[in-house]
Amino acid sequence: MKPRVLIIDDDEMVTGLAKEILGQEYDVESCDSSAAGAEMTGAGNFDIVLSDLKMPGLDGIGVLKRVKELSPKTAVLIMTGFASIDTAVEAIKLGAFDYIAKPFDIDYLKQKIENALGRQKLKEEVADLKDIVSIYEVSKALSSSIGLRQILKLILDISCKQLKADSGSVMLMDESKQELFVGAHVGLNEAAINNTRVKLGDKISGWVAEKKETILLTNGLKNDIRFNIKSTRSEIKSSMVTVLKSGDEVLGVLSLNSFKSVEFFNEKTLKIFSIFAHNAEIAIKEARTYDLLSGLHAEVERLSKER
Repeated sequence: MKPRVLIIDDDEMVTGLAKEILGQEYDVESCDSSAAGAEMTGAGNFDIVLSDLKMPGLDGIGVLKRVKELSPKTAVLIMTGFASIDTAVEAIKLGAFDYIAKPFDIDYLKQKIENALGRQKLKEEVADLKDIVSIYEVSKALSSSIGLRQILKLILDISCKQLKADSGSVMLMDESKQELFVGAHVGLNEAAINNTRVKLGDKISGWVAEKKETILLTNGLKNDIRFNIKSTRSEIKSSMVTVLKSGDEVLGVLSLNSFKSVEFFNEKTLKIFSIFAHNAEIAIKEARTYDLLSGLHAEVERLSKER
């Protein structure tokens, strides 16, 4: 898949030429309106934005600030005339990746774009390493802790921090009643969740438990016919929810929520989320084994004292 580049410039000759030449290596779009061009990045689909500095209405600095609000990972390159170099340098201080002086050599422009893409790739690799470290921390905790609720709370704390979720919960299965109850939570109202019980098939967690599936919700929770929800939490814009199981047995449901954007979570975060879910499954199984052994030990102690 080609990297996506957006060119924002009110000079149609510049955008036309750059689009024609760069289009051989990149997926290029252009916009002659600075304000409209900045808003186009809202979907987060562009890797690079090339923006002229001097434009009517919103100038290049304004475009830079708006792009960074809407799509922080998008790299912005400022195009400018020689007289505006000082302003371009100021743009770098505000978050632009680099500036390109007009008139520019096409090979030089391509090199700047490749440098920006290389920096993005490096940042992603560093982020992946941080994910691995976080997963290792959870795994290490599982080998050193016994309390189920403490371990589940730790998994939630780390996964919320790493995936930048605003709230989350682990619901455990009550086999005798075939319903879910909250075993651990982050960012939820304590009073509201204390008596929360969800039947299999009811609401999102009950649906996920019944279907034994993992879902990524990127359009909020309204108007989804899969779930029997009479009212929703309007602040939740995006969610990841997965069943926790051992073989065919449902152990519970893990969920993380974002209040930031309907597209905040994606397929990459879902993969990391699934690894945290696997750790939660291990924690539940280990805790069950510990509880069983503790019960047997207590029984042996009681029988020994009766002799």
